[in-house]
Amino acid sequence: MKHSLLFLLLTSILLFFVACGNDGLPDYREEIVGEWRLKNAGELQRYLKGERDYLLKNASITFNDDGTVDAQIMLSDNQKWFNQTGTWEMPKEGKLLTLKSDSGPFDDELKIDFTDERTFYLTSNGLAYQFIKL
Repeated sequence: MKHSLLFLLLTSILLFFVACGNDGLPDYREEIVGEWRLKNAGELQRYLKGERDYLLKNASITFNDDGTVDAQIMLSDNQKWFNQTGTWEMPKEGKLLTLKSDSGPFDDELKIDFTDERTFYLTSNGLAYQFIKL
């Protein structure tokens, strides 16, 4: 009796986990769609000083649900925006974001960490870029 009760309990737990599957996990491909602004631009700009011809202040990126991406970065003359378009891919569970540029500086596979539905971090060259959803 004791063994059959234990067997029944273990079987029930196993069936519960199999039935639930991954349905409870968010689909980060849906979460990322929208416009995002770089939040820690000042901190990052110090590391990139003199290396780039653009400013990170007010940089933004928009992920569209059709797999396209639009990015805006201010040129260092502080008078013109540099616009970049391309495509993005990411598995449902997040973790890696692939960006492919139509013509310019990014063609990368980057580590991505969502801290909540309005914040994620991209890691590139040892620097963490924090983005918040607008």
